[in-house]
Amino acid sequence: MQSNVARAIADLAARLNVGIESVEFILAVPDDFPASNLGCGEFSEEPERPIPAFVAGQRILLGVDGYCYVYHAHGVQVVYCGMAEG
Repeated sequence: MQSNVARAIADLAARLNVGIESVEFILAVPDDFPASNLGCGEFSEEPERPIPAFVAGQRILLGVDGYCYVYHAHGVQVVYCGMAEG
């Protein structure tokens, strides 16, 4: 079974068109996210009827060529959030 970190690495490598060996794992920490969209990614637009629940998950940070990228994960769902700010 593939871990969330491995899923995030594979996704980022595909997004940036680089080999997975070019993606550096930086950090994975527990975090809570809105159940409706995990707080980012393709699901970042608010639904018509917001779901007030939060879910426990992971914030995953990955690096490529000096840039840091953020993923949010819950269960087997891994969502790309974009480049880290700052």
